[in-house]
Amino acid sequence: MVVNLKRFCLLRVLTTLFSLWLVSVLTFYAVATAPGDAVNRALAERATPSSLAYWRHQYGLDKPVMERYLSWFKGTLSGEWGRSLTSVTY
Repeated sequence: MVVNLKRFCLLRVLTTLFSLWLVSVLTFYAVATAPGDAVNRALAERATPSSLAYWRHQYGLDKPVMERYLSWFKGTLSGEWGRSLTSVTY
């Protein structure tokens, strides 16, 4: 009986972790492939092509989606949440 309970709990934990990972992948992909990006919205009418390119590079938005996800995931696991676009002065 105890073995079955341990197995059940382990299975629940693994299923939950997999579900959380899958939701993170789908959410990240949906946001990454949506039209526009955070830099474009933050700069709004002040945006020039060179300033957009500069800030996209600063935030890593010029990298492929998979590379950005892996970087985000690694940072999330280590507690590094990144820089906020709302706290940076342009």
